[in-house]
Amino acid sequence: MRYFETHTHYNEDVYKDNLEEVLKKARDVNVDKFVNVGYNKEASIKSIELADKYDDFYAAIGVHPHDVDNDTAQDIYDIYSKNKGKKIVAIGEIGFDFAYVKDNKDNQKKLFIEQIELANTLKLPILIHSRDASLETYNTLKEKRAEARNFVSLFSTK
Repeated sequence: MRYFETHTHYNEDVYKDNLEEVLKKARDVNVDKFVNVGYNKEASIKSIELADKYDDFYAAIGVHPHDVDNDTAQDIYDIYSKNKGKKIVAIGEIGFDFAYVKDNKDNQKKLFIEQIELANTLKLPILIHSRDASLETYNTLKEKRAEARNFVSLFSTK
């Protein structure tokens, strides 16, 4: 059996000294494709760099709710535009996180909708982060749907 890892963060500093070892272990157990997920401008750029470096890597680019006050959907569009034709396969990790940040729910919703609209424009699927925000995530997706041709992956923890 072959495996496709759809949500990695090998763009984080914790992997800078041992990434090759970690990837070898994954490949040894038949993981043969990876989607490395961005969560802000810097992490999104690093995801693209990993997709450039490794044949079996793809990039998702987006702004996580933790970075709602730092980065914008326009930033993600600019990154996409500068890297058009590269292995960018999704907009994400986007959505809500009310477990750690509760005082900017309106800003989280605005950015989530902007990134859904960006994904629709680019005809890309979205990767959703939803923590302690299931109802808000559902209602937002009901209000502003990702287009039907887009695959939506839901990651939710309590």
